[in-house]
Amino acid sequence: MQNTNINQIYITTTLNFKLDEIYKILKSEHQSENLGVLTGLTGLAMFHFYYSRFKNEDKASDIGVKIITDCFEKINDNYELPTYCSGIAGFGWALEHLQLENFIEFDNDEVLSDLDHYLFERQSVDTSIGYFDFLHGSIGYGYYFLSRYKSTTSQKLKNRYKIYLLELISSIEKFAIESENKMKWESILSIETQKRGYNFSLSHGIPSTINFLSRLHNYSDFKSRVKPMIEKSISYILHHKNKETSHYSIFPNFECELDNNNRHSRLAWCYGDLGIGITLLQAAKTLQNKNLNKTAIDILKHSAQRIERQDTLVSDAGICHGAFGIAKVFNRAYKETRDPTFKEATEHWLNEGLKMSFHEDGLAGYKKWIGGKQTWKNELSLLEGISGIGLVIIDYLTNNEFNWDECLMIS
Repeated sequence: MQNTNINQIYITTTLNFKLDEIYKILKSEHQSENLGVLTGLTGLAMFHFYYSRFKNEDKASDIGVKIITDCFEKINDNYELPTYCSGIAGFGWALEHLQLENFIEFDNDEVLSDLDHYLFERQSVDTSIGYFDFLHGSIGYGYYFLSRYKSTTSQKLKNRYKIYLLELISSIEKFAIESENKMKWESILSIETQKRGYNFSLSHGIPSTINFLSRLHNYSDFKSRVKPMIEKSISYILHHKNKETSHYSIFPNFECELDNNNRHSRLAWCYGDLGIGITLLQAAKTLQNKNLNKTAIDILKHSAQRIERQDTLVSDAGICHGAFGIAKVFNRAYKETRDPTFKEATEHWLNEGLKMSFHEDGLAGYKKWIGGKQTWKNELSLLEGISGIGLVIIDYLTNNEFNWDECLMIS
């Protein structure tokens, strides 16, 4: 018990120092060509607002307001990238979140509604070809429109978003491939080779579709339409559990007839068992399914046992595929279940993340690993950089219930 307390004191103290180190950098370095919440300016603003609330100081909040102002200026200067990850849809989602959490005061019905037609057009282009990617495709636009549907005070706008979401649901139904009471959606697995198959990632694949549909299931306007798809697509995912107990991951990266050499998946937010486990935990809650809840917890507990480098394939610290992203998922699982397994896993990966701040020319010692180019790069963004690392640290240290991780479909 004494060693456990000492470890927690060390983690807390070291994380506080690291958080302040990150803030000192982001005070002056908060530039990006993009607007989106995950890889753009609004992700940096999110860090400053949450840091301000955590530390009870106004300077960081003022920087957040300045960043949001810069975003509006970019849009007025004809900024056009529409996606959730990097563009206008992600900016709009972040504005909704910041308003809901009382960080800013905007009339979002007035400010954001002018963007609706353009974003719906982009959603329609993507749905016409069955492109249901969360980060870059139609699910991302739907995620933004769902946030507007939930929060708008205008019945006219609520009806508009209902129509947008129902059209997206219709397209998801249209492109679904159903067999033996299971449902899946095909997508491009590799831009380079144009290989097609069935993606098992939360960032780009079927789990994000399940996650999104599970959120729609909470509303009577959509419940009956989405429930069969949720249940059948979950059956498809669970059908593809690895049957060999020697495998360190439960699920593969994807299903593809031309490639059966993908049974192992990394431990990460983006790909692998963690994204599936946290998605099934969400689905179990909305479906009120105790058996599915147990299945989700079992998947996450299996993931908590994976700590060796060869088992996890973890190379860097960022949220997307690094140590702090893993810690974030386990911390959310702990908050949802209060299972001490997940608290221990959270602290293990926070420790691992702290060890990764070893780059002398990095940002607070951190760089992101670019596997395709076998190189390291400094990164500010929420998804892969130090602002996301900072938010994960705040989430662990605070006594308040912060839910910024909804931007990643975690909460």
